[in-house]
Amino acid sequence: MGNKKVLAKILAGIKNVRFNEFDNLIKGFGFELARINGSHHIYNRHDIPELINIQNRKGQVSPYQIKQFLAIIEKYNLSLEDEELFLNYEFSKHAIQQLKSYGRNQIKLEWIEETLKNPDKTIVLNSENISSAETCCWKCISEYGNRALKVVYNQIKDPPLIITVYFDRGYKK
Repeated sequence: MGNKKVLAKILAGIKNVRFNEFDNLIKGFGFELARINGSHHIYNRHDIPELINIQNRKGQVSPYQIKQFLAIIEKYNLSLEDEELFLNYEFSKHAIQQLKSYGRNQIKLEWIEETLKNPDKTIVLNSENISSAETCCWKCISEYGNRALKVVYNQIKDPPLIITVYFDRGYKK
């Protein structure tokens, strides 16, 4: 399973995560395996002072260790390094919270990618104030009952910052 899918699975609240998939995900965020001490696998990243410690428990990762990892990527606003599109975007803390809040009815990262690449509708807000210009994109997602996914991002930031993402009940074409 690819890192995008593993991350989406975790953000959806699924607690059964295979150790080897989680290991790859951690490495996808730029961490390196520093050492192994018994069942503890310790990862570090040159620009992050905190370590990530996970245990291989019968091929699975403990849910509390997943929470600790998510807290670190949120705290330092980290993104996957090996993802073609999302390497070029950052997610705000609010956007990450939105992704988590949908639970089992998750917003898939592929849907966000499709909304950004091929939107049904696009509006630029605050265009007179170039430093805070926000772009809103909508895309009807057929796999989700043709509901409109709205992605708001700031393209002026480098890399562009995804501010929020949600299904917009009031969307009109």
